[in-house]
Amino acid sequence: MKSHKLVWVWSKELHVDNAAYWISQEGKPLSEGYIAIQAKSHPVDFRNIEILDLKGCTDPKAKNYKPYYLKPDNSQCRY
Repeated sequence: MKSHKLVWVWSKELHVDNAAYWISQEGKPLSEGYIAIQAKSHPVDFRNIEILDLKGCTDPKAKNYKPYYLKPDNSQCRY
């Protein structure tokens, strides 16, 4: 029978610059910033990454309505 060796354990202790600020922002959507994508063990080529804008038409009667929009901008609605 094979024995398994533990090689990594998750630790909840992290260092975050300006932690108090980020704790106060919990649950609020970000309006700007950077996105970092990282591979942990092997090099990975990322391609066709798309960013979904969560601001748009929230009128269910419009042709371009999407239920996942978080911030309404009904000037984009098309009927």
